[in-house]
Amino acid sequence: MRQVLTAVTVALVAGHGWAGPPPAGEFKDWNPPKTDLNLTEAVAVQALCDGLTQAVRTADIEKAATLFDFPVSLVTDDGTAEATGATLDKAHWIGAVDSAIEEAARSDLALDAQCSVWFLSDALAQVTVRHVATRQQYQKKWTSILLVVKRKGAWLIKGMGGRGWGSLPTPPRGMTPRASLPPAQELFIKRCATCHGRDGRGQTVIGVELQVPDLTDPALHARLSDEQILKQILDGSVDADTGRQRMTAYREKYPEEELRALVPVVRALKKKPSSKR
Repeated sequence: MRQVLTAVTVALVAGHGWAGPPPAGEFKDWNPPKTDLNLTEAVAVQALCDGLTQAVRTADIEKAATLFDFPVSLVTDDGTAEATGATLDKAHWIGAVDSAIEEAARSDLALDAQCSVWFLSDALAQVTVRHVATRQQYQKKWTSILLVVKRKGAWLIKGMGGRGWGSLPTPPRGMTPRASLPPAQELFIKRCATCHGRDGRGQTVIGVELQVPDLTDPALHARLSDEQILKQILDGSVDADTGRQRMTAYREKYPEEELRALVPVVRALKKKPSSKR
């Protein structure tokens, strides 16, 4: 119980009325709803956070999905102080996060998360999650938020927010699956964008941690041939100091022709020279 108490900070909305004279107009008789919660609810929300962390550690995407109330909203930025967001059904959510979860489940990565809960009402709470990821001698810390709701007695995640996730998929109306992108671009978004970003700049949480190369850099493209890029995709890369896998090898995961189709996608990310007048 002591561990739960230290991991969960519970803030209850008092809701005892206005401080000072009540405002005029339509808000005159309105008071914020009083929240009457106990430690049991805080423990339940903590269990939700723990369940999500465990599902990520084991790359159990289906288990993670059971903890969400779809459709869910994701809000982030693209690394340039520009916000982006999307509301996703289960299929699009899995497509957006499965490669990140797969990367987080690597055996050489230790994940820890602590949650602080602010109850907004009896069925609505905001959770601040402080993450720590440790890989060999490197450690990365960051914070994200969850909006959780109570549905039929169970707490579920309704929204997520965090920095550096890059651009998010924007499903068309009706939440129909994306069908407008070529298969190679879909594969890049699914397997490469977690680290490299959809724009190739590498300004994602994992990309910054691993110091992945900027795929928009013309010097990089000048240095690498198409076959060298393909070899990197097929065989991944290994840390020269530790011998551990740095980039996932996809040779055994996809047919080579599908992976070869990624090379033009990578080439298309090359920054165009600015026109001079």
